[in-house]
Amino acid sequence: MLSDVLRNLALLALFFRTSLQRDAAFEASRYPVDTYRSWVRRALTFLLPLAFITTFPAGVLTGQTRGQAVWAALVAPLTLALASWFWRFGVRHHSGASA
Repeated sequence: MLSDVLRNLALLALFFRTSLQRDAAFEASRYPVDTYRSWVRRALTFLLPLAFITTFPAGVLTGQTRGQAVWAALVAPLTLALASWFWRFGVRHHSGASA
C-alpha cells in the first residue's frame, strides 16, 4: 500500500517537472528567435526545434526566409530517410525481454 502511494507520488512529481519544462520551452518560443543571442537561437532551432515550428512558417509567409525555405525543403526528406533507416535498423536488431 505504501509503495503504491510512493510510486504514484513519484510519477506525479515527474509529470509536473516535465510539464513545467515543456511550458517553459514553449514560452521561450513565443517570441521571435532573432531577439535571442546566437547560442540560444541555435538551441531553439536545432536542439529543440521549437523556433523552427513557431517562427519559420511566419517568416515564409512574410517572405523573410526564402533561402531557408529551400534549405528546409532539401534537408527534410534527407532527415526523414535517415530516421526511417535508423528505425528499421533498430527494429531488425531488437531483442526484447520476451523475445
